[in-house]
Amino acid sequence: MNLQKIRTNRNVEQAELARQIGTTAPMMSYFEHYKCLPVPEMLTQICNILKCNISDLYEDKEIYLKTVTNGCSHLKVEERKEPAIYKLTVRLPETKRNILTQENLQKCGYHSLKDFIWHCVLRFEKQLAMTTKKDHQDLKPQGGHEIDT
Repeated sequence: MNLQKIRTNRNVEQAELARQIGTTAPMMSYFEHYKCLPVPEMLTQICNILKCNISDLYEDKEIYLKTVTNGCSHLKVEERKEPAIYKLTVRLPETKRNILTQENLQKCGYHSLKDFIWHCVLRFEKQLAMTTKKDHQDLKPQGGHEIDT
């Protein structure tokens, strides 16, 4: 991430930039060292203050563009494009982090941690759809007669 380099080139202090976007200097340090990402609104404010584009903040290798071909999603690296994906940061207890090894993931049929997370999201999406469908069915009137809508 180029945030620290751009900020120092613009002679903006870390604490001052943090204050202007409504966060703290330690959090700004996390942003600069890629330990977490600012929410989109803060990212926009950072770019406005530093007079740069979002794509300027990232190295080319960090920028991905999601493309859809024939209904299938593919991720491919694109140079100097605005990022189309957002990194998710989750704090886990060390005991939980230790079980998410590449070896353990492969034992369970996952290629990577990203693959595992993707399967969890798909399973959640399916569960949510089933819950929503069940809730809709529970709203039907009793007595077996449906009301036309």
